[in-house]
Amino acid sequence: MGSKTRARPSPRTDGFCARALSPVHSAHVGQELEVHYRWHPYFGRKVDVRRVEQRATGPFLKVQGPAGAVVSIAAWMLDPIVCAGMTMGALRVDLAALVELKRLLIGTAIP
Repeated sequence: MGSKTRARPSPRTDGFCARALSPVHSAHVGQELEVHYRWHPYFGRKVDVRRVEQRATGPFLKVQGPAGAVVSIAAWMLDPIVCAGMTMGALRVDLAALVELKRLLIGTAIP
């Protein structure tokens, strides 16, 4: 009865969401950098930095890749020190999945 209702904040003008995709100034804009994250399709290739955006999860770069497409990539994927510390564990194969794959392949074999 005596309580006031507050209007919901607009993600375009209020609060965290408005800042999540704001552009930031960076010395990287205009540079050509190498992708060091080994599981990215551009791994080992040079990309041209077009824009830097600050998001809730950290900085992201809009980069133009080797084929000319502009894509968004996390800034840490361009950091050789961060990416050098990433390793794969021991290779493991699920035996049940292999048995199922064999069953599927044999079932579709052409005589």
